Amino acid sequence: MGDHRGAVEDMDSADLIQCLMPNERSDRAHYVRMMYISDVDVAADAEASHCAATHAATSVVSYGVNSANLATTPAADSSDSTAASALYSLAHRKRVDGELQGALAVLDQAAQLQPKDSKIFLERASIKMEVADYLGALQDLDVVDQLGGVTDRANVLKMQSLVNSRLGNKQKALFLMDQAVLLQPCNGKLLQQRGAIKSDLQDWHGALADLDAAVDFGTRTSKSFRIRGGIHCMLGNESKALSDLNMADLLCPNDVDTLTWRAYVKGDVGDYQGAIKDFDRAALLQLPDEHSMELRAQAVRLLSIVSPDGETLNEAVVDKADPQEVSADLLALAIAWHKRGKYAGVVLTVIDAIPLPECVPDVAGMAELRHVCLLELEKLLLSSSERP
Repeated sequence: MGDHRGAVEDMDSADLIQCLMPNERSDRAHYVRMMYISDVDVAADAEASHCAATHAATSVVSYGVNSANLATTPAADSSDSTAASALYSLAHRKRVDGELQGALAVLDQAAQLQPKDSKIFLERASIKMEVADYLGALQDLDVVDQLGGVTDRANVLKMQSLVNSRLGNKQKALFLMDQAVLLQPCNGKLLQQRGAIKSDLQDWHGALADLDAAVDFGTRTSKSFRIRGGIHCMLGNESKALSDLNMADLLCPNDVDTLTWRAYVKGDVGDYQGAIKDFDRAALLQLPDEHSMELRAQAVRLLSIVSPDGETLNEAVVDKADPQEVSADLLALAIAWHKRGKYAGVVLTVIDAIPLPECVPDVAGMAELRHVCLLELEKLLLSSSERP
């Protein structure tokens, strides 16, 4: 056997000085093919070295291939196809090993050799999404659309939807995901992603329907339960929200979003110790934002305002507090007690027992809540009087 690797290396050196002629490129591809037959790793390494050497001198945006000029791009010959296949395999291994930039560089070379192979552009788009190059991913997905021949059309639509969502094009993302779901209506992952987009668009009921269906079809992931828990919270269903968020935490114990959402919900229902615990767990994983820090601080204050049994106010603490500062905390406490059905406690203990000056911003909110609680109490009294 001849020294095929030496021949390839010599031709690569010559290519750096002056671009190889078509017949010379064909000879190089033949030598690579012979190397590939004898040792795939040696062939792949040679192609990677060639890619690295020529990368700076060659455009990295589809190597001139895009949806506009695709029709005029000539088809690759069989030798180029073999070399591109070797590069594609090498890129896959690099991706598995976490070498994403290296995988992209190799796929750039493969796309130059095989400009009408949709799987190369689809793989490159997927990696670009991982490295947050969303515009680049969208360009490659446009090429995939032009080339056609992809068996899993729903997956391409899903990727296009996710890229558009990341770029802020939520309505277009929803349209594309709708098309994907039409192709695979029982795909739980697609329904989960569509539910997430609808949640971003504040279509709470539509999102809830999609996430219920996703779970029914077997997509019981932490993400599904976390998003659904957040939606239940937005709809005022705190008990269902806690159930879903507890399941999300069980499936993925160190998810910051899950812990933060659950802390919000626990604070809403008056479980201030639980809220503080979840806020602290989340803070160990990621620096909290200003809103989370304020809610945790409020939970700490409310723990001091409420008596140890959680049923009455610690009036000694409240009396010493500045009405301007304590009003928001009292309103939060009143809302939490209202959600737990403690209507009399809201009216008698929280609102009427603490006279606040009219200048306090939360007086209007408390007055409205007081009215709602009195109506609830009237309903309870009426229902109890009608019992035999």
